[in-house]
Amino acid sequence: WLIRDKASKIEVEPKATVPKHRLPRSNNKNAESRIKILLLHVIHIFDFIYYILHITSVNRIRKLNHSLDKILLQ
Repeated sequence: WLIRDKASKIEVEPKATVPKHRLPRSNNKNAESRIKILLLHVIHIFDFIYYILHITSVNRIRKLNHSLDKILLQ
């Protein structure tokens, strides 16, 4: 997950760092690339949220299993 995140950020950054005054405003390709960058960022945010939720749920399940083991062993 992290490797993919880093790789796509490396791809995205050069496009984003081009100064605005150099870019023609009436360029469709520029608008498309901006939309693609925006979508990538949105995907990363959702991916990150899913990742955090996954970790927390795994930890909760482990705690539940641990407490169940304690109850069963008593």
